Amino acid sequence: MHRNLFAIWFSVALIGPSTAFAQANQSDADAIVDAWAAAFNECSADKLAALYDPAATLWGTNSPTLATTQESVRSYFAAACAQQPPIKVSLGARTTRGFGSGAVSAGTYSFVRDGKPFPARFSFTLISKDGKWVIVQHHSSPMPVRP
Repeated sequence: MHRNLFAIWFSVALIGPSTAFAQANQSDADAIVDAWAAAFNECSADKLAALYDPAATLWGTNSPTLATTQESVRSYFAAACAQQPPIKVSLGARTTRGFGSGAVSAGTYSFVRDGKPFPARFSFTLISKDGKWVIVQHHSSPMPVRP
């Protein structure tokens, strides 16, 4: 009986912290995605680029090239911000999963320009690096049209 109780306690002690850590990763990752949307809506290429790791990659929604440096990420968003009227984004449904010192968030967002929505989907891969959460990979693509 005591062995069984010890085995249960030991299992909970091992599983409990990792589950709590995964939940913390999820909320940290969600906070970065929310900060990304806020910076996008401010049209701040500098704030957006600061959310990315220097070696991050970005497949922009309509970009034919992969951004592979923080400067190329900043340039991509600077070009988007230069469009008139400005583009805004609203986040839709998303799923976020924590994995060790990282997390993945995937979902939908809608870009709106001149009152016209443009639905898209995204995935962000984030890591905690030196106590700060950063985006290391971001993929965005237009939402496919259903047949």
